[in-house]
Amino acid sequence: VGSWSDASEEGNAAQALCDAGCVMISQHSDNTTPATAAQNNGAFHTGYNNDMISVAPDASLIGTRIDWSVYFEYAIEAVANDQPFDQDWCHGMDEGAVVMTDLNEDIAAEGTAAKLIEVEEQIRSGELQVFDTTTFTVQGAELTTCLALDTDGDFVADSEEAVFDGAFHESYFQSAPYFTVQIDGIEWLNSAY
Repeated sequence: VGSWSDASEEGNAAQALCDAGCVMISQHSDNTTPATAAQNNGAFHTGYNNDMISVAPDASLIGTRIDWSVYFEYAIEAVANDQPFDQDWCHGMDEGAVVMTDLNEDIAAEGTAAKLIEVEEQIRSGELQVFDTTTFTVQGAELTTCLALDTDGDFVADSEEAVFDGAFHESYFQSAPYFTVQIDGIEWLNSAY
C-alpha cells in the first residue's frame, strides 16, 4: 500500500484482492483490517506480529511474530561482559527469533498441526528455503543476483550478494527487509516498487 501503517488502505487492498478472487490474504503489518476483510469475504488469513484469531476467528489461520527476547538476551549479555554486539542483527526460526503464532485449529484442515511441525523444522535446519530460486523466475530466468537499491530509496540492499546456495536469503547480511524482486506471474497492485 506504499505505507508502513495505513489501516484503511490495508483494508482496501485486502478487499480488492478478495474482489479479484483471492482466497488467502497475508499481511506484513500490525493492523487488523486485512484480517477483518478476509473474515468478511470468506477468505483465509495469515498475520504478522499479532495473532489475529480474536478479530477474525473464521478466517485467521496462523501468523508469525518476532521474538525480541533472543536479541535482548544477546545484547544484555554482551553489555554485561563488556563485549561489542551487533547493531544490525537478524535471525530467524533457526535462532528462535521468529516464531509462529497459535494455529487456529477450529478452521485448519486436519493434519495441519503435524505438517507445520515438519515444515518449521525444515526451515530451522535450512532444508527448506522460503525463497528457493528454483521455484520461481524473474523475467523468464532463475534469480541469480539481487544487489539493487529499492526504487523508493528507503532501504539499501545487502552489501553482500544475498542469492547463494539456490536461494535468496533476505536479511542475511542486514536486518531491513528489501525483497522487491518482481516474480513472474505475480501482479503488483502497487507500482511504487
